[in-house]
Amino acid sequence: MVDWDRATQVQLLQTFVGKAFHPEMLPLVRAFHDELMADAAPCETPQGNIASFTIAKFLVQSSDKQDRERILALLDRCQDSPQLWLAASRASVPDRLALSAETIFADDSRATALRAAAGLVAAQRREAVYEQVWVWIRDYLDQFATDQGTDAVTRAGRRPLEADSRELVQKYQLGQTMLAVLRELPTRVLVANIDALVSHQAGMPGACTAAILAKRVPVEYLTALASDGKPVTPNIYPAVLMVGMAQPKLADRAERLLPSSAATRLKQQAAEYGVSSLAGACVHLTLWD
Repeated sequence: MVDWDRATQVQLLQTFVGKAFHPEMLPLVRAFHDELMADAAPCETPQGNIASFTIAKFLVQSSDKQDRERILALLDRCQDSPQLWLAASRASVPDRLALSAETIFADDSRATALRAAAGLVAAQRREAVYEQVWVWIRDYLDQFATDQGTDAVTRAGRRPLEADSRELVQKYQLGQTMLAVLRELPTRVLVANIDALVSHQAGMPGACTAAILAKRVPVEYLTALASDGKPVTPNIYPAVLMVGMAQPKLADRAERLLPSSAATRLKQQAAEYGVSSLAGACVHLTLWD
């Protein structure tokens, strides 16, 4: 399979993204990694970028120190990849790459999503970087994780020939990396901004924000929802149920926030397709584990 063309390799790997992690897949992923690293320019094509991200999504779930080294070796060759900076933020990054992260973070000519992802690595040595990373995430959620933002993107999608519509949709799609950056923020940063995050749960960005909070800070998430005083919207039913399914001691608290019919339906979905199916598109947008 390592002799297949890059498109076929990527297609195979992507069929496993979002499914439960199986360590027996790692030898194959490592072989694909080594084959990709043999390229003179591994990430200078769209397929190379997709391959590097998909490989990183598998390797980041391994506890093997050599797999962390593989991620860093790939990042060293592909420093314009936000996804690889995301994966590297879970590793001990050498000073040389940490300096590159600082340089990218500070360069306002670079795309904001890339700067935010590199900022996760820079923040390991300079805590104040998290403040700016959060500002960029909040700006994205302010625009797209509200009812008004969701409506604007929907309208723009119906008018693809208009330049303004194309620009808005492109900004929405490129900015989705911010959700993956949000997924990697330290717990303390999520908790400090929990009220703002709970107020941004409309549309796909909002559903992913909810899923991230359910995964990372389930107790604080349920508390914030209960104290918000507003009915939980169908958009985030799956995330709320995920809390109880991941932590049974919280199941009663979670299900009290949902209509019983919705809880029953989503439990059936999880039983048939797995709990990760409740995360929807977030499985593909973030380094989900």
